[in-house]
Amino acid sequence: MSHITKTKTPFIDKKLLIKALDKLNINYSLEGENIITDRKDFYGYQKFILINGKYLFQHDSSATNSSYGWSGYYGSNWQKQFGDWKSVSEFIKAVTIEYSNQYKILQERIKELERLAEEKKIKEELERLRKEQEEIERKRLELIDNNKKLIKEKAKKMGYKVKETVKNGKVKMVLVRRTY
Repeated sequence: MSHITKTKTPFIDKKLLIKALDKLNINYSLEGENIITDRKDFYGYQKFILINGKYLFQHDSSATNSSYGWSGYYGSNWQKQFGDWKSVSEFIKAVTIEYSNQYKILQERIKELERLAEEKKIKEELERLRKEQEEIERKRLELIDNNKKLIKEKAKKMGYKVKETVKNGKVKMVLVRRTY
């Protein structure tokens, strides 16, 4: 006889379920989409099987029922091999809690990546604006140089000498012409 235990949190993601089992130090193997645990009962290893998009825990629910006469098959303390979770309900409860924790970790990671992506967008926008600012500054300095050249050329044509001084970051040009 087999039994399927329902959980409050449906196990729908294989990766999260595997992470939960890893976190709980539960040995398992994979058979296609099914996850075979190291927990064993009368019918063999207990497993999570994929049915209609959900992983359901399949196990022998009658192994502890002495009316079937199977308790002699395992001996009086056959559940010792189950480790920390003697009963199926304790096991499923532990896996459910850890699965939920792993899902919360996934959600936090998504939020963190969204925040980082937003920061990246902001950084990219900041970098774009800095490049734009540098281009404007380059054009401004280029215009100043062109204006200086024009002023010097025009002053030479008119017979002036140009004295250029820089004071407090400002360029001062004085035109000088000597007349005797």
